[in-house]
Amino acid sequence: MKIIGLTGGSGTGKTTALHAMTALGAYPIDCDELYHRLLAEDAALRQALVDRFGGTVANEHGGIDRLALGAIVFGDESARKDLGQVTNSFIVNAIHAEIAKGEAAGAPAVIIDAIGLVESGCAALAHRNIAITAPMEVRHARILQRDAFLTEETAWARLRAQKNDDFFREHCDYVLDNGGTEESKPAFAAQVQALYRDILNEG
Repeated sequence: MKIIGLTGGSGTGKTTALHAMTALGAYPIDCDELYHRLLAEDAALRQALVDRFGGTVANEHGGIDRLALGAIVFGDESARKDLGQVTNSFIVNAIHAEIAKGEAAGAPAVIIDAIGLVESGCAALAHRNIAITAPMEVRHARILQRDAFLTEETAWARLRAQKNDDFFREHCDYVLDNGGTEESKPAFAAQVQALYRDILNEG
């Protein structure tokens, strides 16, 4: 079974790429979804976040207020690093469990879709790593359409806080551009699927 890392900034189209490979039988690990599930289910993670960032990140139901947490970390590089340190071990343990599930299911490949794939160390688990890139203006428009709670400025702040394209080119085996329109999405998905097949056919 192959392990493929999938990364890139917000709004680049990682989800489209993930779905394209899943359609060919890959077992998906969406680390955003995994993180949200852990926030809901893992009291130790929630407590660790409150211990580091204070009670303002907790909501009235005992969960984590993601908007309040985001407001802290997207404006402060040190806080962003601390968030990674707090969450990393929880997420990596969950990823290992999901990889085992994919192998047990007989999937030809597991896809680890993570914006922090490299920083978390999970890129080292993969046989190949793919980065998806797109122009900042395109990404900005996409995340505003996707996340109605974001303002134009908070969307820009989120994008500026993330790694640039050079970082992904340096750390990944393949870089695919997804700067096209909605109409070009099928062509991009086909490009991803062709690369996926090539990786599966490697020795």
